[in-house]
Amino acid sequence: MAKDAVAQSEEKYRGIIENLELGILEVDNNDKVLKAYSQFCKLTGYSEEDLIGKSPTDLLLSEEGRAILNQQISERKKGNSGV
Repeated sequence: MAKDAVAQSEEKYRGIIENLELGILEVDNNDKVLKAYSQFCKLTGYSEEDLIGKSPTDLLLSEEGRAILNQQISERKKGNSGV
């Protein structure tokens, strides 16, 4: 019963996200894409198949952008907020 409620809630959540005009990716803690919503794909030109299991950092950021992101992650690990 609880599993069904969770599944229904997740389906509702995904339906809401699919209908938003936002480009959204779901990414795990290992920087791998779990889900790419249709609006994100439209905005970037990637298909969901192109993105699943890949690193959005590697695909979407320039070398400079990756350096900035890595610096921000390092600061957060020290307990400092991003700039």
